Amino acid sequence: MQTFLLRIALAACFFVISIKPCVSLEIPGQASGINSALLAYEEGYRLYRNGDLWGAERRFQEALQHEPNLLKAHYWLGKVYRELGMLKESVFHWEEVLRLQSLIKKRRLALALENNEYPAEHQIVSTRVRQREGEEAFRKGRALLEEGHWEGAIVELKNAVEKYPSQPEFLKLLARLLWDQSDLQGSARVYSDLLEVRGIPRELALEAIDRLILVGSLQQARRGLQALLVQTPQDSEVRTRLAKLEITQAPPPAAAGTVVRVMRGQVVLDIGLENGLKLADEYRLRFRSFRPGDPVTNLQTGKTIGRSLDRISANLMVTKVFARSCWALVQQEFGMGVKEGDLIEVQADRK
Repeated sequence: MQTFLLRIALAACFFVISIKPCVSLEIPGQASGINSALLAYEEGYRLYRNGDLWGAERRFQEALQHEPNLLKAHYWLGKVYRELGMLKESVFHWEEVLRLQSLIKKRRLALALENNEYPAEHQIVSTRVRQREGEEAFRKGRALLEEGHWEGAIVELKNAVEKYPSQPEFLKLLARLLWDQSDLQGSARVYSDLLEVRGIPRELALEAIDRLILVGSLQQARRGLQALLVQTPQDSEVRTRLAKLEITQAPPPAAAGTVVRVMRGQVVLDIGLENGLKLADEYRLRFRSFRPGDPVTNLQTGKTIGRSLDRISANLMVTKVFARSCWALVQQEFGMGVKEGDLIEVQADRK
């Protein structure tokens, strides 16, 4: 009997020893998804440290596509959006940080302490304050504009843009108001900022591009067209305009248009509403007509290295704006006077 029991015990021990440890089964694709999320997050953090905010934004978003509850990706994405001036987006992701922190606490998940120390709650409060201040300044500026107090409206709208830099409505109204007040360079800067905002309507982007071309900011206009073409690759009009702008990069002078006809103290110019002018420019917008200087070549190599000074021919004031052209009054002529074929540029000091 003892021999029989001993045999049973030995068999049981052999059975226990021979059993392999259980291996937990992973859900197909789960591990790869988490790894991809972490890799995307690390790359996004590296890009953020290098100052590439849009690149970091894309990688953080990719990380959240793989793992929507990756807390640190939400936190740093909120930081990126705040630095880009996209305040609503930053608040959204920091709210996700708070939600996930609460979930972690309730479920007692064993996460590292450092992952629970992101100061999202404090930053949400300060960011919401900035958002409210920006919106309030915008409302004040719009009210002053409706009452005809343009200078006060400009001050409030600039304050709104400073508080909320990537709000397209704020930028649009400020850019248009500065243009109406003859601050072309200031308006061009705001239009350039507007083109940096993602998802603005096509018509608004083209308005900004037209205004930039009109003041000679061809590089910013080119970047705007390139970004617009990325969003709408099949847009033949944008592609054509970009091609024309690339062609016009080479000519010696940067010009807003050309004098196509001269008659009895007035001239016809080949720019109009379709090129960014508007009816409010009548009796406000001033141009200067000129003839480009002669090419200057290197006598040793024969290559063109520049051109001589432009020859100003007249000062002009727009009096009537049409779809593709406009009339302008010749206010003052210089030298041989304005001629057909002269180029035009906006007067920087116009009133």
